[in-house]
Amino acid sequence: MSIEKYWDSAESSTYADFENSKKMGNKALFWIIVDYHAKQLNAAGQEFQSAKLLYEIDCENKFRKVLQIFMYSLPMAKGSVVYSSVSVNDPGGAVPDKGKVGHRTWELACSLKEASRN
Repeated sequence: MSIEKYWDSAESSTYADFENSKKMGNKALFWIIVDYHAKQLNAAGQEFQSAKLLYEIDCENKFRKVLQIFMYSLPMAKGSVVYSSVSVNDPGGAVPDKGKVGHRTWELACSLKEASRN
């Protein structure tokens, strides 16, 4: 299975999409799915229950930023896309401290085997 749960909180569960993620050198492109336990509202007032995000992660410098986001009407990135952005204006930031979901995301992304260069 290419999608694995790696974090639970009172509000959501977070899953890694290993099949669509890749690592090249010290950088990783890492997809996650955030599955909310209750419906959420985005800034435009649209209901959504899950989101799929693409992170660019610098493993060496412990830096991450969101590149793309898709919000879905149903759990596990299913149903209709109620919002999407393929050019998120995220300045990024340092990887959070150990014990936080962002730190675990960094660990998983940076543990990927490097993609072959054909």
